[in-house]
Amino acid sequence: MKNFHNYRNHVQLKVENGEIGYINKDLGEVFTPENCIVAPEKTNEIIDTLKNYSELEKVNLVGIRENHLGEIMLILVTNSNIKKLNIIDILEDLRQANVTHIYQNINDNPRYHYGRKSIKLFGDGEFEEEILGNKFVLSPTSFFQVNRTQAEILYKKGIENLKLEENDKVLELSSGIGTITMEIAKNAKEVTAIEYSQSAVEDGKLNAKLNNLDNIKFIGGKVEEKLEAFDKSYRKVLLDPPRAGANREVIDEIIKLNPDIISYISCDPATLARDVGILTEKGNYKVEKVEIVDLFPLTSHVETVCLLTRK
Repeated sequence: MKNFHNYRNHVQLKVENGEIGYINKDLGEVFTPENCIVAPEKTNEIIDTLKNYSELEKVNLVGIRENHLGEIMLILVTNSNIKKLNIIDILEDLRQANVTHIYQNINDNPRYHYGRKSIKLFGDGEFEEEILGNKFVLSPTSFFQVNRTQAEILYKKGIENLKLEENDKVLELSSGIGTITMEIAKNAKEVTAIEYSQSAVEDGKLNAKLNNLDNIKFIGGKVEEKLEAFDKSYRKVLLDPPRAGANREVIDEIIKLNPDIISYISCDPATLARDVGILTEKGNYKVEKVEIVDLFPLTSHVETVCLLTRK
């Protein structure tokens, strides 16, 4: 990535004893970053405003999301015993920092950044994002790649592997809110997208309407269970699992389906290597190419795109 300053469109900042910021891994303490070079540009401005917020002690975590227009969604995370936050004393300053939407997110589980319930405190209409010319409605908890510029490169590479033709029926596994699905649908006969998260499935359906696409079918549920119902007319599969990789059951079902092409997008090279090992050893596949996309500059993490074809 050539220009990697402020590349992240989403950061989460811990709130503790009046401090807002990242956690020092060695000390376990919260520290406020000065001009963090990966966070959205307005982050410092927002932190300065929140430090004067009268109800800051009720907030455990702050989420900042920035869209392609530079508009910002602010997510204030509280426990369920906290009533609706009053933001009137900081609203004008936040608007000056280009904050267009503010949500209170309710989360009682420290294992996760956000809970399932969100209350809109400020903002007109939906918060929209755009990638590869497709529009997406984002809720506070929607998954969206943190680096929009590099995500476009990543998605193009993953779709390029499919060698799409107008009569293709494509299976997309772990589709999320449909960020890749929309682009596949513009170049194929139909796309069936399977996603475990029901809220992501509903977002996906909404996004398909938003982009005037009627050749997408979103299915909610476990990928391995839903895959059993598909016949061998689906010759191309795009797989984009979470960091843990694909379940062994998912890999087994893909091998049974025996598609011509598998385009595998991975955020963890170790689980990719594991899964590709099974597909080449137990299935009838060979690795054609592996490409690496620097989606997280200044960190050790990368995204990898692997093309597997049937022998």
